[in-house]
Amino acid sequence: MPGVTAFSAAASLCTFPVGEGRYGVTIIPAVEDLDHIRRVLRDKGTVILMKIGERLRDVIDLLDEEGVIDGSLFVARVGMTDQRLETDLRTLRDAAPETGYLSIILVHAKGGGSHMKVFFVGAGPGNPDLLTVRADRLLRNCGICIYAGSLVSPAVVAVLPEEAERHNSAEMNLDEILTVCRSARDRGSDVIRLHSGDPSIYGAIREQMNGLDELGIAYEVVPVVSAFQASAAALKVELTAPEIAQTIILTRTSGRTPLPAEQDLDNLARSHATLCIYLSGHKVGKVTAALVPHHGPDCPAAVVYHASWPDERIVAGALDDIAGQVEDQEIGAASLIIVGRALVPPRSYMTPPSATSTGRRKPHDGLQSQRGIKNSFASPSPPYLSP
Repeated sequence: MPGVTAFSAAASLCTFPVGEGRYGVTIIPAVEDLDHIRRVLRDKGTVILMKIGERLRDVIDLLDEEGVIDGSLFVARVGMTDQRLETDLRTLRDAAPETGYLSIILVHAKGGGSHMKVFFVGAGPGNPDLLTVRADRLLRNCGICIYAGSLVSPAVVAVLPEEAERHNSAEMNLDEILTVCRSARDRGSDVIRLHSGDPSIYGAIREQMNGLDELGIAYEVVPVVSAFQASAAALKVELTAPEIAQTIILTRTSGRTPLPAEQDLDNLARSHATLCIYLSGHKVGKVTAALVPHHGPDCPAAVVYHASWPDERIVAGALDDIAGQVEDQEIGAASLIIVGRALVPPRSYMTPPSATSTGRRKPHDGLQSQRGIKNSFASPSPPYLSP
């Protein structure tokens, strides 16, 4: 008659997940060649080491070398009155030889035991209603979250469960962020790395991904609405217009992160594309000085602070007066500057649908000079902010 195996009893005792999801389980005696055990440990899944015996120290050294010792469990004489459980295997290096008899070591191999993943989730522009369905679902089921400090709207952070473990990355360096991810892997818990806006735009996620690759931790990127889209919505404008601007450039001014010389504003402005300039609300004067020679002083411009947040603020005008307005209102660096003649296209672009198949026609001469966008939109407050 079959019975309960020692490793099943040990896993049950320790609430150690065995054979989760698509990953397998490998049962191997510790008397096997160490190089063979090493190859097994480099596969994905759960490894159960049996018959440890006198090889306890050698096995512990091997687990440490392979980076899988953290989160591994040692169980001896399971089910007996003197059963022993150790979660820190390093303390067993100098244990008595007999310690390894009737013992089992449960290991989450690289990339497996963890059966967990780090999700780089975009927090969007600020309003939680603008989260994607997937981002919202991940946040509501989150156990561990590393969020980008004050750059993330408190309303989005509030979507997390009350019991979720929270880490403010503004107070952490890369090594500390990876330490949280490593600890979560050892516990088999997913991590939400919550970035402001969309992670793919100025998210600095590549260096984190490199670190996760070294740790053998899987990750995924969850896109959302970006600030430039939310700002255009707040302004009630299009960023493109026929024969005026069919290109949108997302950029930023030089700061701690320098710009390649060929990508400075003076060069980008020559394209006459619509420019969306991130994190530059404190440099509006410098921006307008670089753009006026190419776009003209009357070119429409706007600065949007905290698009879709409760404290959203909009300053709109033209390149020759926008800097003074922003200075008067003391708008911070976490603003987006949008510049381009597409923001106020000639009204003659639109005509009754019966006139053309597309509902558009070419502009008349002399309609290319628009004076700012002060009257091009209504109330700057998004509907969800109304009392």
